[in-house]
Amino acid sequence: MLLVQALGFGLILPALVAFAFVLALGAREPGEPRFLAWLAPALGLGLAYVAAHLAIHGPRGILPADTMQRLPLVAGAAVLLSLADRAGAKLAWRLLVDAAVAGIAAGLLLSPLTARGDKAPPLALVFGVFVLGAVLVMRASTALVPSERPLAGAVALGVLSGALSGLAALSGTALVGQLGGAAAAGVGGLTLALFVRKRASLESAGRVVGALFASVLGLAYFYAEMRPEVLALGVAAALAFGGAAVALRKRPALGLGLGLLIGGGLLGVAGYRALRPAASTAAPAPASSSENATDNDYGYQ
Repeated sequence: MLLVQALGFGLILPALVAFAFVLALGAREPGEPRFLAWLAPALGLGLAYVAAHLAIHGPRGILPADTMQRLPLVAGAAVLLSLADRAGAKLAWRLLVDAAVAGIAAGLLLSPLTARGDKAPPLALVFGVFVLGAVLVMRASTALVPSERPLAGAVALGVLSGALSGLAALSGTALVGQLGGAAAAGVGGLTLALFVRKRASLESAGRVVGALFASVLGLAYFYAEMRPEVLALGVAAALAFGGAAVALRKRPALGLGLGLLIGGGLLGVAGYRALRPAASTAAPAPASSSENATDNDYGYQ
């Protein structure tokens, strides 16, 4: 029964919601200028993730103490701030919007570190590095789904999303990995919609995907057992996928192959490092939310 619920709520539901949004609102003609058609993938993916999250965990209030339960707020912020964006916007403006989304995500997910009084490294540095990393992941995700010929990039984005979810699950946080899997299933729904709405652009969904997976990696690192090198390799893989897509924009199939070769290799190494036992043989102290523990407490205040 639990397996059926996990598949239904965590995979099928978000895929269907994302698919339906693009099918209903996605562009039907080449170069269709409607803003809603451009925004539909972001709306669809955001709603798909929120629906899956609530179906799995139920409502937890406006600002839950558990930072994992704040992921729907991150998705909502990415969608709402995308209203300030548009197809063909200048890069500087898009970076500003990305930074605003990343700043909101950092405030939502990292605020328990302030409450616990963590001092090393300095919290300002932690927030800054998170914002920078989140912006890079959002830019890489958006680069994978250009406004023209997005299918190859959408496939790569689905592969990347699934792999990052797996890294979280391998880092001592299956619950966060499951929620990442729900977002990846939403990407799968968007990809399937492209077979029907061949003129649709998934560009607006890149920011939502990037914000969610930057948050998933952040939760796995700060509140679970993700190692620094696994985190770095995951971000590097996202940049490799996005960089290959940008460098070979006119040859998307080749860009997909190169991204899979380089990014897939990095993800493989990350998975190996996540599975490898820690060098220290000393048994770690059991996690406790009352002892400044960061192992699977997800920031309980």
